[in-house]
Amino acid sequence: MTPGLRSPVLILLLLLGCSRSQQDSADTPIDSANTTADDHTGHDHAAEGPHHGMLMEMGDGELHAELVHGRDWATIYILDATATSACPIDQPQIHVNVTTGNAGRQFSLRASPEKNEPTGSSSRFVSADRQLVEALTGTDCKCRIAVLHAGIPYGAVVPQQGEHAHQH
Repeated sequence: MTPGLRSPVLILLLLLGCSRSQQDSADTPIDSANTTADDHTGHDHAAEGPHHGMLMEMGDGELHAELVHGRDWATIYILDATATSACPIDQPQIHVNVTTGNAGRQFSLRASPEKNEPTGSSSRFVSADRQLVEALTGTDCKCRIAVLHAGIPYGAVVPQQGEHAHQH
């Protein structure tokens, strides 16, 4: 991507919320207290990601994001529609948009390809930014993962602590 196009694309992703529809069902949290394994009828994907992380559906279920984090690091894996296999994308980074009150901030996670992934593609994106981890695990901010795949923006809302992680 040329340097002149990079900024408009990021602005477009921020304005669109990185989802094809802001009324996407992916933005609607499921109440974990009323959810059982049987509530996934009609969905052919796991409740937990292959890396034992929090799963979030993106778009109309074409992709999933799996969030795994520690105290000082965060990794987001891009997975296929079944949320079981890696889905490498041709982006050098993905973003997490964080809103707290009236303030916003964007964090970047850089591509860190797995050994078997095609050159120039990655399904794993990493960050060692503790402020990102604090935002992802906090209860006073809203976080949204922003991904561009095959020219299509995808997004997923990261559930706050205590919410059911698998979004529909």
